[in-house]
Amino acid sequence: MADALSNYMESGVLNLMLRANTNSFDAPSNVSVALLRNHPAGSHPLTFTPTLGGIDVMAGDSMPEVASAGSYARASLGAPANATWNEVSTGGATSNTSAITFGAATADWGYVSGVALMTSLTHGAGKILFHGALTTPRDVANGDTFKFSIGDLDITLT
Repeated sequence: MADALSNYMESGVLNLMLRANTNSFDAPSNVSVALLRNHPAGSHPLTFTPTLGGIDVMAGDSMPEVASAGSYARASLGAPANATWNEVSTGGATSNTSAITFGAATADWGYVSGVALMTSLTHGAGKILFHGALTTPRDVANGDTFKFSIGDLDITLT
């Protein structure tokens, strides 16, 4: 995944590291994976027309998430935990330690080209933490199951 921090994360990290955490930036109680349609490669910040309004309180951060239809639902990773992600390398990279599987589509979800880690399991809610383009975008059709195998959801901060 070509990774980017959301404006929310950028502001939070800077405040946490340089300004005594003046915005009360805390780890989320839940991290979920959202699938994105029409995510432009290398886009940052997210500036394209959203299909969801106001998902992130920072200006410019919203995203074209797959519609809440056809049995699409975000995949919950639960509370942040060492068991969910591999140890971060000295190069600033980590990946998922277990498969992340979405339910089978009961209608076409369309062309899925990106992914976002969110602070909420609820479609249309929460803040964007990280987002990026998929290495291999694909159409998700009725009956398909979308899955990240172990180690396939890579996050690298450079």
